[in-house]
Amino acid sequence: MISDSIKNEINLAIIEKFNLNQEPSWNYIDRGYINEKFEIAGENKEPLAICKIFTEEEKIYRAEQRYKREEFALEIYGGKIAPDIIWKNDSEIIVYSYIVGQELLHLEINNETETKIKKVIDHIHKIARNDIKVRKEEVTNFYQEIISEYKKSEIGYPSKLIEELEDLTIKQKEVLDQFQEKLTYVHGDLIPPNFIFDGKQFILIDWEFFRPELTFFDYKYFNYYAKAHKMPIELKIDQTVQNLYFRLIDVLEKLWRYGYLQRKNEIHYEI
Repeated sequence: MISDSIKNEINLAIIEKFNLNQEPSWNYIDRGYINEKFEIAGENKEPLAICKIFTEEEKIYRAEQRYKREEFALEIYGGKIAPDIIWKNDSEIIVYSYIVGQELLHLEINNETETKIKKVIDHIHKIARNDIKVRKEEVTNFYQEIISEYKKSEIGYPSKLIEELEDLTIKQKEVLDQFQEKLTYVHGDLIPPNFIFDGKQFILIDWEFFRPELTFFDYKYFNYYAKAHKMPIELKIDQTVQNLYFRLIDVLEKLWRYGYLQRKNEIHYEI
């Protein structure tokens, strides 16, 4: 729930940015597993911004970490291939500009669409590789931290899945050495609904899993969920890592869904 004082601060920021003559209206979009979202609209109910509240329901990927990752990404890519930040409170709430366009799920998939998808993903990786110094230890630390959280979680995640994740991260260390030129920051959650086409290019939303990784992760993650949505598209990645990254993403998603089912008793995707 958002307090009246915070809501008033956000309203003032929206009024100033969009030169409104009246207070904006708020529309509750949904409460997801790990976030709440409100759509903020101006005159004639025109959407202007999204207010995203990072909740603490997901104990593995904590709200503060997810907030910091999204803030970092929007500061780098905002106004280019991500929404602009309008207001933030440095703890749990980010308000960013509303992107007018169509979700990838509603577009025709053809060669031009595939080229645009690949271009925006490559753009993420290129900018991060040029502007941010990334060490391979950051990748291994990320996986070690979440493995530790899975092991001590009160949910009781399946030990078989945790052991498989540990085994895969050991294999990944060799890949990190072999493909150091591919080390960068990745979006980390490239499901098709996070691609919004504004008429010229794709804008990406939901950057809370932005983190150091090899570029292969984003491509394989996109393929994983494109298949789930029965989309006729598959981005190519190096054959030598294809199986490793499929298994890595599959285990991560099974662990995530296990926790989701334990807490919500429902599921978003069938793969």
